Amino acid sequence: YDDKPAINALCEAIALVKPSIYVDLGDVGEWESCSHWKWKKKKRPPLEYIVPDVDKEVVAVNAGMDVIDRVLDEVDCTERHFIEGNHDNWLNMFVDEHPYLTQYRVPKALKLDKRGYTYHPMGKFLKLGKLYFYHGHML
Repeated sequence: YDDKPAINALCEAIALVKPSIYVDLGDVGEWESCSHWKWKKKKRPPLEYIVPDVDKEVVAVNAGMDVIDRVLDEVDCTERHFIEGNHDNWLNMFVDEHPYLTQYRVPKALKLDKRGYTYHPMGKFLKLGKLYFYHGHML
């Protein structure tokens, strides 16, 4: 569920401002395929029916992040932070239920190391100078 005008506006702002630090506040994907809400009051299908949908979401979210990363690369923004949101955490909860599927943990699925992001798990604050960053789902 990407909002192309919003992503375009973000990329234009990055190109204009040329930040030295970028902070992503999370929820980069809906992660509906592994959401606990999707299966509420329903019988969950076997894993082999769920995994292809998770794979599609991982590919789509990475493609969206690639767009932003290209602009960050163009402006030479090397300090990047990713703060995990509650929707992102649904991916981790999916792995908690299926611990042999570690490739779906957020840092690995989104290739955060390769992208050069410092990962901040859900519920953790990031402090840069006097400024604090937090996803804000719960406090």
